[in-house]
Amino acid sequence: MSDALYVILHHRDDKTHKYRRPQYRNHWRDDERVQSISTTPHVANECKKERAAGKIVYVYRCPWKNIPSIISCAVRVTKISGSQIHPIVHFADVKAFSPRRTTAKQRLLARSSQSSNCYRQSARVVGHGAAMKHEDKEAPRMLTESEVIASVCRFLKKNRFRVTRFLSETERGIDIQALTPDGKQHVSIEAKGETSSKAGSGRFGKAFDSGQAWDHVSKAFYCAARDCSIGLISGIALPKNERHVKFVQKILPALKQLRIEVFWVLPNKRVETEQIWRMWDTGANKRGRRTKANRLRP
Repeated sequence: MSDALYVILHHRDDKTHKYRRPQYRNHWRDDERVQSISTTPHVANECKKERAAGKIVYVYRCPWKNIPSIISCAVRVTKISGSQIHPIVHFADVKAFSPRRTTAKQRLLARSSQSSNCYRQSARVVGHGAAMKHEDKEAPRMLTESEVIASVCRFLKKNRFRVTRFLSETERGIDIQALTPDGKQHVSIEAKGETSSKAGSGRFGKAFDSGQAWDHVSKAFYCAARDCSIGLISGIALPKNERHVKFVQKILPALKQLRIEVFWVLPNKRVETEQIWRMWDTGANKRGRRTKANRLRP
């Protein structure tokens, strides 16, 4: 089990965050490399342990405006100065990472650590009054609308649908358009995500709240019902999380009555359905057998 320490810092040009106070000033060499940080006694103590063990500390830089979040550099702790209340941690051997050099696991750790100034795998670490406990396991990642669309398109293709058009989350219109396996009927699917992919958005990297999830389900249901009323086979695609499931379950009888399919996209991007479309019984299985409920060739 690994035991790497991640220090969470805001971009040096970000003057809006709540820790932009004299006692929490950070000194940067450039946009990627940090020279020293002013922090809390607890974070300083964690850095002291890394120095004693001769280990590398990783710096996660939060997103700012249109600049994405990254693991910006790897450092070694050289000394800790300042007072006991407001210690200053100094770094050396600073090696900058480009976004391409950060591993998938490092990016996942970065996304899951934005609420704390200091993060350690398999340990409880407090940073600026925020506490978090994280086991050395990959937490479920949040899906953007584009990822939901891409996952459902792959699922449709594997089940012999022909995807004729799909949109990005910045485009307006029907998110996914396709033809049924026999090519006789048109399909429309409205998709929603569970977080924003826009770096400048207030919800970037954060899960949509309950009100936003309700809004997503409501709008998706409206679009699907609209398309259903003009003769299209319609569906909605959503990330499978507690909030979306709760709201969908409340309107599931209406969805079944209108024959609007529900595509659930899991964190690993596999797709499940509510088996509302009748074509699943015959169209998705060449041998004519009924496919297992909620699990059509993901």
